[in-house]
Amino acid sequence: MKIWRSISIVIFVLTYLAQLNDGKKSKKLKEMLKNAEDTIANKNEINIDSFKPIQEVKECETCKPGFHNGRINSMAFEYKGRHGVMTTEEAVAICESDTACGGFTFYGSKGASEKHFVFFVHYIFFTKKGIYSENNSMWTSYRSKKKVLILPGKPHLRRIKLHVKIHEDILAGNDPKSWAFSDEIVSVSYSKTEASGQPTFTLQDHDFKATGWKTMIAYDEIHTNKVYDGNTWDLKKSCHQYKKPLEKVSLRYTKELHDTIDTIECDDFSKKEVHDKYIKLGTPVKIKGCKNPNSKIKDNFNWQGLVLQNGASRSINVIDIAESERRRLVENGFLLNFKNTDYDFLGENEVIKTKLHEDFLPNLNTNLFNEGFDDTAIETNFISKGGGQDIMLGTPKERFSLQINGTKWWVISVPGLADPWQCSTYDGSLDLDPFWRTASWFDSVQPQLISTRYYGRKVSMTIQNPGEIIYIPSNCKYTNYAIEDSYSMVKSLQSTGGLMEETDSLNLGAFHSSEEL
Repeated sequence: MKIWRSISIVIFVLTYLAQLNDGKKSKKLKEMLKNAEDTIANKNEINIDSFKPIQEVKECETCKPGFHNGRINSMAFEYKGRHGVMTTEEAVAICESDTACGGFTFYGSKGASEKHFVFFVHYIFFTKKGIYSENNSMWTSYRSKKKVLILPGKPHLRRIKLHVKIHEDILAGNDPKSWAFSDEIVSVSYSKTEASGQPTFTLQDHDFKATGWKTMIAYDEIHTNKVYDGNTWDLKKSCHQYKKPLEKVSLRYTKELHDTIDTIECDDFSKKEVHDKYIKLGTPVKIKGCKNPNSKIKDNFNWQGLVLQNGASRSINVIDIAESERRRLVENGFLLNFKNTDYDFLGENEVIKTKLHEDFLPNLNTNLFNEGFDDTAIETNFISKGGGQDIMLGTPKERFSLQINGTKWWVISVPGLADPWQCSTYDGSLDLDPFWRTASWFDSVQPQLISTRYYGRKVSMTIQNPGEIIYIPSNCKYTNYAIEDSYSMVKSLQSTGGLMEETDSLNLGAFHSSEEL
């Protein structure tokens, strides 16, 4: 209709101009009028297909309440004190009965009887990025069905106070089922004597302890861009060029502050309750009291890795270094970061056993593991004091690392963490010899992780002494630093708990907590 109205206006204007010339229409003007009239007469012949129809906006699938594949941000809108181990049914019941709960996430898949460590949040963004990210099929998130969230307290600063009127039912304690205010108002703070609306809401500015106050927050797509967590903390990954063994490790590491890993006895590892607590929940653990293997290695055992001569500026990569040559290099003061190479091509387990004598694992209840051990996945490491293992991305295999001699300092993430941990630069440069990179990371980045929580869980740290085994769950980042010349052996297994491929392409952040929960 708009097209025909426009054409009629054109005809009217042309006719009016023609009349101004006392009826003396030029031949060209007459032709223009005639063409316009013909257009209206033949309006049914206009090609309707040439006009693009308005595309229908698809419904946001992840905005719906209920369960979704993928994880939410590891820091934003943390509901402190709510996290814990429970079934998904228990988590839903807790969240839906709590007006301050916007949802939760956990590492694993939804199951009626399976227990997970559940991370609760006050709010989940109504955007695709807010509910899930790529390559996270082993995470599950739940969005509450509530339309309005109610938090105790009020914002510390209410710079803009919009006039609102609170319904008597709400003041009487009845929770609202829908948002009764305008689109410009995202939150309303009220007490028995005062009420005001705010155009934005920032969680970090909220005073949960404000007596007699409550704050309603709109929980919908319209208002979601006006709700913020407000946490500006980020892991600083610009490292110092630390080209020597760490000094004063005893001051850098104290058991009371840094030892955040549980320790169990070897005989207890096969118990089902231990399996449920550590294996199923992806929790690192230190195992003590296992049998010590005969760790002597034959002279023809081969190594590969880094060699750094004392005083040299750069290390070199070497391969096929026999055990006798490794001992000679150590005696002459060379710094080494070696791992064995034989496990890459030896297929017979008995052949490997002859060389490694690696029968050191705790007695495992094979009914508790779905796929059992990969008997060829054996690794042996020798790292000189001051060296270490770079940040290893999570793999689908669980790992058992036995310390033969020397001591190591371990740092292990929660499972499924995508936040990058590696040093981005070294004093503004990317140039640092690979042998010293771990020392640099422990000097610059590790101290920041002491009070950092990812999905409500602490980063695991411990010192490993000879005879102790560190269990590393699948899909956990980890690194270790050799406080002394360190010799260790690693055995791996594959279970259905490690099916997710993790990447470091996403940085979803971490929550830096100054208070202990």
